[in-house]
Amino acid sequence: QNSTEDNITATPNGGQPTAYQITAATSRVTVCATNADSVKLPPSKNSVGARLLIINDGAANLAVFPEGTATIDGGSASASVTITAGRRSLFVCQAAGAWQSIGMAKST
Repeated sequence: QNSTEDNITATPNGGQPTAYQITAATSRVTVCATNADSVKLPPSKNSVGARLLIINDGAANLAVFPEGTATIDGGSASASVTITAGRRSLFVCQAAGAWQSIGMAKST
């Protein structure tokens, strides 16, 4: 999957239910105005083996939620992880219900 989505606006004030749904292999958030504005990974049951790059080029820290009761990095079900402003993370779906994140260098 080599799809790309650019100029994403993260959902203001965060939260999993209303978070912007990520659909592309590479997604660049350009509007993240307030800490915890949010996006959501696709359902893990349909994404085993997927690798998704999320770039936060917004001004604030971005909350990334899993879909439903999935986890990220073995955390609590439905809990978010943060991509700091100007940074990017790679998300790998290793099994249904389980995503892993790999933080990467600052965006340039």
